[in-house]
Amino acid sequence: MKIRSILILIIVIFFVSLTVIFSSFIASNTNIKADKQLKKYLTELADKQVSNIGVCFSAYTRAFKNIGMNYAVRDYIANHSASDEAAGVFEAYIGEDRSIKSLALIDGAGKVRINAGEDIITDGLVEKASELSESQFYCYADVNSETHYVLSKMLISEGFWLICIFNIDDLANFVEFSSFQDNGRVFLIDPAGTIIDLSIIGDLNDLNMPEYQTLKPLIEENQSEIEGQWTNYEIGQKQRIALIKSVADTGWYAVAVAEKEEANVYAENVGNDMGTLSFIIIISLLVLCVFAMFMFFKPLYYIDSTIRNIKSGDYDTRIAVKSKNEYGKIADEFNKLLNNIILSEARHKTIVEMSDNIIFEWNFKTKQVRFSNNFNKKFSYRAASDYYHDSFLVKCRVHPDDAQRYIKDLEKLAEGEVFKHNEYRIQNIYGDYIWILMRTATITDLSGDIVKVVGVIIDIDRAKKSEEMLTLQASFDALTEMFNRETVESLINNEIELLSVRKNQFSILFIDVDDFKYFNDNFSHATGDQVLKFTADTINDVVSGFGIAGRYGGDEFVACVRNSDINEPDKVAKTILDRLKEGFDCEGAGHLAVNVSIGIAVMRDSSQRVDDIIGQADEAMYRIKKSGKSAYGFIN
Repeated sequence: MKIRSILILIIVIFFVSLTVIFSSFIASNTNIKADKQLKKYLTELADKQVSNIGVCFSAYTRAFKNIGMNYAVRDYIANHSASDEAAGVFEAYIGEDRSIKSLALIDGAGKVRINAGEDIITDGLVEKASELSESQFYCYADVNSETHYVLSKMLISEGFWLICIFNIDDLANFVEFSSFQDNGRVFLIDPAGTIIDLSIIGDLNDLNMPEYQTLKPLIEENQSEIEGQWTNYEIGQKQRIALIKSVADTGWYAVAVAEKEEANVYAENVGNDMGTLSFIIIISLLVLCVFAMFMFFKPLYYIDSTIRNIKSGDYDTRIAVKSKNEYGKIADEFNKLLNNIILSEARHKTIVEMSDNIIFEWNFKTKQVRFSNNFNKKFSYRAASDYYHDSFLVKCRVHPDDAQRYIKDLEKLAEGEVFKHNEYRIQNIYGDYIWILMRTATITDLSGDIVKVVGVIIDIDRAKKSEEMLTLQASFDALTEMFNRETVESLINNEIELLSVRKNQFSILFIDVDDFKYFNDNFSHATGDQVLKFTADTINDVVSGFGIAGRYGGDEFVACVRNSDINEPDKVAKTILDRLKEGFDCEGAGHLAVNVSIGIAVMRDSSQRVDDIIGQADEAMYRIKKSGKSAYGFIN
């Protein structure tokens, strides 16, 4: 089945499944969302009225405190005598605050000393107020007129307290303005259990309406446990939901109540409408997607057929998509890329054929190894096949001294690593062993897996033979048996010539013995000679296998570290420092430790001369001497 057919089938299945899932989701979750939205609305409503009542009661409390702090009232209390000024204060507050119906000052004997506002404060009211908690507000009904007020008291001085009767209209307005839908509302409960619910004001115990009787057990329980909790109950076969919220520091509660049925009916209607609309939209999208799929794959068909022609060998064919959209841009870029690839391959082939270096490619997927045509000019091997196990990489004749490390490096190459020791002696077409340098690069795919290894084999036999000749003709220092200064400089100069071929770097370590004069002055010159021999042997032992070293003069030594990107010079220097500090047993002087200062310079290209790079390392060493000795550092 073609991708186009598969995608169309997947899209049809996807949209049908989406329609079923989405419709089911809307049907199952609309009521839940409606319930959540109803709860959210009730919570906001209850919180708003709790805040309003709190603000209202705070205003009442401030009025109490302001009266109690008035100097005329306090003077009256202190002198226990009549005061028109104090009475005027009471009258003024009555005039300023329309919510205050009556205000009275009561002494310790329960006698009314000052009374302002409506004449509704009776002895019975005073007696009732004395039983109330201070600074709390209670619903109060006048027995004669059955008019409801809000009653409160506050102690303002020893033996004197205030009684205030507030108009209940403010609280009743909060309740009235909080009604919604047909039966959603907020009602209030004071600390004594009196309810204010729209036009109904009365004691919870006296109201026998089913709803209050259902909520009564909850309200009478420990309020801290039900605070902020939702309560579901049924009145007349209709489900209702209620939330009880407290008004902080007042003892009052606001109860938000709503009927769930209307919210659910509304949610169901919305769900049905949304389901129908979603079904229409999904079907329309399905039709558009199928149509777009046909239009989308038409240019891809041309691209696919062109790529097939190219793979079959027709390199002159190109994608014939002429448009200004993305397909046209892809076609243009692909055609340009193909032109560049063909040109690049031709250029690469020409360069390889003209080069003396041998190029090889090891394909990990096909397990084949191919060499450039100039391979046969230098080596006589004829592979039985292009597969790796028959290739020259495996079958070449390596000098016995190099064979073990070559095999190890080849095993690492199979794991995607580069050759670490990449100089070997291999038998050429004439049966002679010649020095070659093998450099490789690993190519991976997007997932990081090795695709192929590309390498180059470079003939460095002349330079290596020159190095061997220099070694054979080398002059040695008589005391330390190291290379002398002239030989070290010649060997380093040969390393510089090989640098451009090896494409790596080497480092120079300039090593100077710290306080060498101490050994000669405090022991003997023979002891100093033993220190120099120990230092020379240690340096040679550390750099053996990847470098050369020699005595530069006096108590100064020079070491050359090859491939310093792998053989890190700072680690080499630290090893030399640590080994020398371990010391040696010196005849006639006991156990001696040797400290040195090491300067390091890195040679990255062949543009410098021998004396330049050694001079840079010497300068780095001198800075170490000035900054405390017995350490190593690089030239800046």
